Amino acid sequence: MDIDEVGNIYIAGFGSNKGILHKISSDGGGSWIAEQNKPRGLWYGVKRMFGDKLLCMGNWNESSPLPGTPDINTMHLAMYSLNGSLDWDFEGLRSKPFGFNFGSFTDGYQDTDSTFIACGGIQQLYYNRAVLYRMTQYGDSLWRREYAHFGNLSNLYPEIPWDIEPTSDGGMVLTGETWNQDTVPPYSNLNMWLLKLDSLGCLVPGCQFVGIETIAYGLDNALKAWPNPSTGQFTLDLDLPADLHLEGNLRLQVFDALGRSVMDRDLGLQLKQSIAVDLTDQPAGLYSAHLSDNLRILTGTRIVVQ
Repeated sequence: MDIDEVGNIYIAGFGSNKGILHKISSDGGGSWIAEQNKPRGLWYGVKRMFGDKLLCMGNWNESSPLPGTPDINTMHLAMYSLNGSLDWDFEGLRSKPFGFNFGSFTDGYQDTDSTFIACGGIQQLYYNRAVLYRMTQYGDSLWRREYAHFGNLSNLYPEIPWDIEPTSDGGMVLTGETWNQDTVPPYSNLNMWLLKLDSLGCLVPGCQFVGIETIAYGLDNALKAWPNPSTGQFTLDLDLPADLHLEGNLRLQVFDALGRSVMDRDLGLQLKQSIAVDLTDQPAGLYSAHLSDNLRILTGTRIVVQ
């Protein structure tokens, strides 16, 4: 729900098997109703943005190609004018076509005069993720990030952010639910989830430079630099869990503040090691070091050259 300056109320939800956006005037009278432009679906909410726009967040669904299985959900956004006319809509990721599935946008907020942030969750085969998009006011996607705490455990458990809010440092905080693997019915290992990201949607600073959208959770302190700051000679101490499964060799990438690569090194498969980094030929400033395998950013840290 959202309210404008004169007290008009905008409510988004579900009715007649699809998302419904309803404007109610300040005196309680009904002003107009706009239906989702899909055969079936729902809205989880609506946010007023850019002065005269209304963003609806939810999903639309279609019949599964496999008989007797649940529908396929597609993440769905739609931007309406204050008179209820549709300006544009956007389709995100699609859920898996069998078993229980979740795929929907759940919340969002206007971030600048020209962009907004929208979050949601997607459930695919052994791949359950919270999803975060930055988009222009015209519906163009600028970037997407994906996060999970227990995202690869099974088909049963979604990773869903239900609320997102901007923070005073220019970043954002997401709250929602994450499930671990409970093999005993009624599968009740539901956990509260809190995720703090920077303004670029990064858990590991500088993630936008690496070219990988999936970031491992819980390894924030596995890479430490010393001395830091320094004149350019650093030692990176790597301490990854012994049971961590790698998808290919470890890769160290270092970027300057403008996103230019200053180091790219293959580190093999050793989970615990000390890495000498020489940036004495680089100008003073802030750099970000990232450790990844073939599929994920595992951890990272900031280093400062004096």
